[in-house]
Amino acid sequence: VSVVFHLAATVRFDEDIKTSTALNVIATNVILDIAKHMPNLKSFIHVSTAYANCHVKYIEERFYTYSIGHRELITLTRTLPESTIKERIARITSLWPNTYTFTKAITEAFLKHEGEDLPIGIFRPAIVLPSAREPLVGWVDKFHGPIGLTASVFLGIARFIQCDNDILANIVPVDLTVNSLIACAWDVSNKYRYVIRHHQDANIH
Repeated sequence: VSVVFHLAATVRFDEDIKTSTALNVIATNVILDIAKHMPNLKSFIHVSTAYANCHVKYIEERFYTYSIGHRELITLTRTLPESTIKERIARITSLWPNTYTFTKAITEAFLKHEGEDLPIGIFRPAIVLPSAREPLVGWVDKFHGPIGLTASVFLGIARFIQCDNDILANIVPVDLTVNSLIACAWDVSNKYRYVIRHHQDANIH
């Protein structure tokens, strides 16, 4: 194995903090430990989200620091009940709209600190929609998010939906997303030696 794409995560916005941390942060640690023992590893790409740092007005392609580290969060979720954790870190998590984006942000910071010697890249896609061209126009395998909303309108289930005409949705077709993900792995692999030589951070796309 020379290329690892880590996409597994819980994307439920209402997930409790213990479960979200276990599946989005701790599970990434497990995958990273496996990757560290791959002698032919060329690229390790973690799929995050464009909204991991949504509390920042202008999001840049760089790592951000937070008031809580991954080790502290993991310790809290392993030793305290859900209600106590929420009380302890309420001020911190209030910057994010849900546990999904919060734990994705913590995972990014975790990868920066724990995977410095690996060819790591962070991929931040926006809202993924049906394909533009491949494998065929409009291909989709799930009805959630905007897809479920659109389908309910066309089926006549939803007659009225309150929307804001001034807001643009950050959407991208799934085939273009996957193509960009593959290109990201190629870019990380090519830049790895340069990054090590100049002591730069991992790539963020």
